Amino acid sequence: MLTWDDFITGSVESTCAYTKWGIFLAKKRTIYVCESCGYESPRWFGRCPSCGEWNTAKHLAIEPEKGSEFERLEPIPIIEVPDTETERIPTGFVELDRILGGGIVPGSVVLIGGEPGIGKSTLMMQVSASLASKGNVYYVSGEESAAQLKSRAGRLKALRENLYLSPDPTVDRVMKNFSSPLLVVFDSLQTMRVSTTETLPGSVSQVRDSVMKVMEMAKRKGVAIFLVGHVTKEGQIAGPKLVEHLVDVVIYFEGEQREELRVLRTVKNRFGPSGEVALFEMTDTGLKEITNPSAILPSELSGAPGVAFGVTVEGTRPICIEIQALVSKTQFGAPRRTALGVDPARLTVLSAVLARHLKLPLEYRDIYVGVMGGLRITDPTTDLSLAGAILSSFFDIPLPPATSLIGEIGLDGGVRASSSFSKRLKVAGSSGFKRVWGPEASDGAVGIELVRIDHVRELGRLLTSLAREG
Repeated sequence: MLTWDDFITGSVESTCAYTKWGIFLAKKRTIYVCESCGYESPRWFGRCPSCGEWNTAKHLAIEPEKGSEFERLEPIPIIEVPDTETERIPTGFVELDRILGGGIVPGSVVLIGGEPGIGKSTLMMQVSASLASKGNVYYVSGEESAAQLKSRAGRLKALRENLYLSPDPTVDRVMKNFSSPLLVVFDSLQTMRVSTTETLPGSVSQVRDSVMKVMEMAKRKGVAIFLVGHVTKEGQIAGPKLVEHLVDVVIYFEGEQREELRVLRTVKNRFGPSGEVALFEMTDTGLKEITNPSAILPSELSGAPGVAFGVTVEGTRPICIEIQALVSKTQFGAPRRTALGVDPARLTVLSAVLARHLKLPLEYRDIYVGVMGGLRITDPTTDLSLAGAILSSFFDIPLPPATSLIGEIGLDGGVRASSSFSKRLKVAGSSGFKRVWGPEASDGAVGIELVRIDHVRELGRLLTSLAREG
């Protein structure tokens, strides 16, 4: 039962309608939603009880339910559900189709996030132009005018008759104006809005209601939809975490703006494997896919001290990488550990392992490491190549040319092989490497020399022997 205190505190908002029965109160429920994890609470909270983040509670007013637009469906036995094979839609990019699981699934909602200027809109315009040859495609933008979008399409050679532009990001109005679309692109998530939600675009309630409207349209009409979202400084897609739970596919667009290399990484995929990556190159005429990962390596597989090569596996795809390290005397009280493209905690642990087992004074050295090309790696089997780059810089000794280092290093200094070690060996051989340093593999006969390393002490001895020979 409502009391006067409910209206004073603002926990219940109301709209009054006079009828012959008196005053009818339509309740509008107020909740607070955590931006990080989507946790909901009827009361404000400083620290989220679910994820532990501070100051993430955002006010959200929920409209009274007016009944669902969906037909009422009765539960049916799973064995009685008819089998349907949905034909996927090619995007025009073989690599993008691969990480999507074979193409775009009609009725799916794909969220692609990345930093501003990384190339999200460029990719979406190229995909839209490719699909416009098969049907109607609508590109909805709340950030650019129709003239700006046409200029971009002209530069990308993406002018198509069936490609329609809309500068109005109001979801419910856009849905009424569509005519049998094959694909709809909303650019961006932070500018989308629903006319019945009385908050600013980008707010928690607007983003939530917009995505739910889009999901409803996709499932009811079988329309494929792409949502473009920006990321925060922490690298997460801006907006409530609930959005990533609702959509079918989440893709992150990674890379350095000053570098040509771009990486698409799937972190969620209901229609295929997650964790897959696709490589692209940014050019003056748009994005071009890189089907051969070895193309990102330098032509000469040798370098100066501090340069090492390895093989990482992203999803199911092995990729050869180049790691560079710089070890110098610290100029401050505490040594610095700076990592680009590598987990800083992993670098700290690996530095401690090398200092402990090789008796190196790394506590008096600053260590800087980076993965070339703007790649970000989390694969522990790249530990040996990372350690090789650090030791190469510390001893000022270049590693032998055409040598790849593959192996995971434990806290005891032992080097271990992964389950995909033989696959990495084959990729290293096909990429031009003549030898591999790493633990013994069960089937190491791949046409390259395998130098066995079972402990970081053996890696140190190899480098010191190279120093004596030099």
